[in-house]
Amino acid sequence: MPWLGLVPAHWEVLQASKVTESLCDGPFGSSLKSIHYSDTGVRVVRLQNIAIGGFDDTDQAFITAEHFHSLRGHDALPGDLLIAGLGDDTHPAGRACILPYHIPIAMVKADCFRLRLKRSVISHEFAALYLCSSAAQHDIARFTRGATRSRINLTGVSMLLLPVPPIAEQHNIVE
Repeated sequence: MPWLGLVPAHWEVLQASKVTESLCDGPFGSSLKSIHYSDTGVRVVRLQNIAIGGFDDTDQAFITAEHFHSLRGHDALPGDLLIAGLGDDTHPAGRACILPYHIPIAMVKADCFRLRLKRSVISHEFAALYLCSSAAQHDIARFTRGATRSRINLTGVSMLLLPVPPIAEQHNIVE
């Protein structure tokens, strides 16, 4: 893993799937289109909301609660880790952020991933910071495809390698 550089001996490097409680992506095809959007309801997390290291709340979209409940398994809760599966030159695939606490529940759209990590092992905030780093971008590149826009799928996300220092050290790094 020369792309990661030197890692302190007391840190582990683990595949994302080993530290994940659950993960999902958005519904594909005709299940969720812009015609399903409403003025209020359940927030939809789209690619433009997942910025490098932060949630961009300026472009908001919603679906009705009824439509949300018809599309089970794509939910995101406050504090969940969000990862963009599609990127370009200025918005890289694999960039990550945390769903803000002022959004009580959301649904991820296609090409957006939601991970719930084992918080006793790795913090969402630490993972988001790492995924936005140049070291992580080298690992992400191993799993991306596409000539004009890079794309990583859910399997690729689960195979990403994450440095895992002790949890207290993660909190100090985030601070």
